[in-house]
Amino acid sequence: MSRNVGADVTRRLKTIRVRVSAATEAASAAMGAVGKESTQTELSRLSHPPGTPTPSPPGRPPAMVSGDLHDSVTATTTVPLGPVRFVTVVGATTVYARIQQFGGWAGRNHATYLPARPYLEPGAGNAAVSGALSRAGCEAFIAVMW
Repeated sequence: MSRNVGADVTRRLKTIRVRVSAATEAASAAMGAVGKESTQTELSRLSHPPGTPTPSPPGRPPAMVSGDLHDSVTATTTVPLGPVRFVTVVGATTVYARIQQFGGWAGRNHATYLPARPYLEPGAGNAAVSGALSRAGCEAFIAVMW
């Protein structure tokens, strides 16, 4: 009898582990979606017409001109890092995404210095401070578990 109980407990624990893993993956994906949305919101705060100076000060997110940077923000497919550990990365894919985020020398012969205009940290920071990241993660986790 005790062998059956032990096998039943083992089976139930394995089932719980599978559900927790699926719930953690869902939470990571939901948090990535919120991070993407928050970053895009940050990138749409200021705008200006092409060919005019940017109104965003150094250290603040770049102002929108074409919307290409905004539109290129993605949340990657959730990737497992361990049994119950997942990561979803939010980033942008346009050619100039990195130079806007970190600053540096750009243009022909690297003749122009662009100050950093980070947009990823403010987006994620706003989502974290507002509680949107935690809520999205918790809601997705609970939806899968229950």
